[in-house]
Amino acid sequence: MFYLKWKARSRGCTAGDAPWPFWERALLSYCSWYAMKKGSKLLLGGLTVAAAAAGAIATVIMKDRKSKRRLTPPDTWARPGMSVTFRAELMPGRDADERTYKVTDLLPSGRVLLDRVSGEHARKEFEQQR
Repeated sequence: MFYLKWKARSRGCTAGDAPWPFWERALLSYCSWYAMKKGSKLLLGGLTVAAAAAGAIATVIMKDRKSKRRLTPPDTWARPGMSVTFRAELMPGRDADERTYKVTDLLPSGRVLLDRVSGEHARKEFEQQR
């Protein structure tokens, strides 16, 4: 490495100055870095640190937005104590009064538990409220 520094200082940096062909690229990159002024090096170093800090801050902000989105409650289409009516296709031969049940519990998935009916039921199984 000392040889490369000596070559860069003593003469101009050209690819022909490298002692072996595979050193040409290393010598040229070293010479171009070495030829920069101290103020330019400090400026590029400062810009690098600033870019890394901006990326870190952006990552933290994006994580905060995702957590806020998860905290919003899902669309609640039914409430406990509310009456819902099954669609006629699911219970053929029954009147609307016989297909109407009360909601006992709303699950986090958006499904409901009904009074006198077993299982979880989705919104699509019921008639739309008017």
